[in-house]
Amino acid sequence: TVMTEPLFNLILDISCLCSIVCSLIAIVQKLSSLNLVEVYRPVSTFMNANYFGCISEFMIIICIYKLIYNNDRSGISFYGIALLANLISLYLSGSYSSVLGIVTGIFILLLYAKKYKKIIAVSIVFISIAAILVLFPVLMPRITSDVETTASLRLTIWNEALRAFLNHPLFGQGLLSYFKVSREMGVYVQPHSHSIYIDVLLNFGIIGTLMIISYTFILLKNTFASIIFKTSYKRLDAIHAKIGILPIVVAKL
Repeated sequence: TVMTEPLFNLILDISCLCSIVCSLIAIVQKLSSLNLVEVYRPVSTFMNANYFGCISEFMIIICIYKLIYNNDRSGISFYGIALLANLISLYLSGSYSSVLGIVTGIFILLLYAKKYKKIIAVSIVFISIAAILVLFPVLMPRITSDVETTASLRLTIWNEALRAFLNHPLFGQGLLSYFKVSREMGVYVQPHSHSIYIDVLLNFGIIGTLMIISYTFILLKNTFASIIFKTSYKRLDAIHAKIGILPIVVAKL
């Protein structure tokens, strides 16, 4: 692999900078729609608000990771700004299902870094935020206004996506299959099936999914060995698992 730790950190820094720009674009989109649309979810530079929210989720985890392991004061300021920007992006995108992945990822990062006092502090913050949202539900209008509709709609989407998968179970129907399938079936048109697991099966079939799983296992084999057996693999391997796997596996329904 050509990936090195300095190159990896450079990529993360560039990603953080780009995410700040995306957040500013989303803020402008939201402000420009205030008098036009009652509930508008900005997409920033993405094709869908959920995609925007998903990337914001990853960037929040990355920012937390950088804040944990960075001792430079200027670096802390930069990642703090990036973290705030992505929290704003996530809120504006309305992709609240990402919160579970973020909470899980943060706790795993802190636990792996043995920051036990920070775990207590973060727990207090999360509990306080949850209490505020319960007391003032207007802060999250999508949850209070159309949660039943959203849940019913997702069940319909998952059902139609699974039916489409069964039509081509071995090799799937290619990238963005659900967008084509939803238009052909006359159901609610969406660019994805709102489930990364169903999307992979629909797009690439059983064979393609097994290939992805096998490739991922090969890439992360040393990571799991490093974490479980505390072998001498580079810390970069462990980084991949910490900031990538758990938020996806836990919350990408």
